[in-house]
Amino acid sequence: MSKRKTKIEWCDYTINCFWGCDGGCYYCAAKKIAGRFGRHIGEKRGYPAEVANRMAEFKPVFLPDQLEMIAQIREPSKIFISEMGDWCGINVPHEWSQQALEAMLRYSQHIFITSTKQPRNLLKFDFPKNCWVGVGVTNRKMAEEALAAFKKVRASVKYLMYEPLLSPMGDLDLNGISLVIIGSQTQPYRPPQVQWVEEIAAAADRAGAAVFIKNNLKSLLEPVILNYDSTRMGLPVFARTPFVKLRQELQVSRY
Repeated sequence: MSKRKTKIEWCDYTINCFWGCDGGCYYCAAKKIAGRFGRHIGEKRGYPAEVANRMAEFKPVFLPDQLEMIAQIREPSKIFISEMGDWCGINVPHEWSQQALEAMLRYSQHIFITSTKQPRNLLKFDFPKNCWVGVGVTNRKMAEEALAAFKKVRASVKYLMYEPLLSPMGDLDLNGISLVIIGSQTQPYRPPQVQWVEEIAAAADRAGAAVFIKNNLKSLLEPVILNYDSTRMGLPVFARTPFVKLRQELQVSRY
């Protein structure tokens, strides 16, 4: 990680202490990046050949030295763990995830944003208040499984990441969810239907959840006025005027 802030719209930095995933998602952009640059990154950092090979193959590996980079971030920030892997994924040992949680406790001035596609694994952990616990979903079945697991998860902020949004979600009950993030498949670009996005936004409104629309949907939704206000999560979000960005810091104690 460098001191330069990430280009991801909904966070300030990324810490890639988890690299690789055995989920096998065909649309995974991180896997393509790993295939091109994983070995080079591993060798440049001085990792053993076995680690660099796993990084190139996008196999789960834990890079605890990356957690030490958090100490370089002085200002309170939103930090995503982990852009290049699933921190609670298949074949990820409990001990790896627990080390990340312990780092979150040490650096309580920051907000740590996590995401997994294995929601049942979240039941193994207790989460600090500065941890946003997220599940990535692409279809209704995955969303239903995530929501069922979330009922047993004790966390201050629970969110769903509909990215890539590949099918309609219908009328889901999002009570207990603080935030939804909606994005498109990008490689290749395969945007969802506008109606699918509006259904999710409407469900979030009913539950009082914030909504964040990623920039990769801007061209699709620019003609649409989405009538919701989701400034409370401290993200650059879109409100009543299409794609007007607002900013407000999240006070974790509210949740």
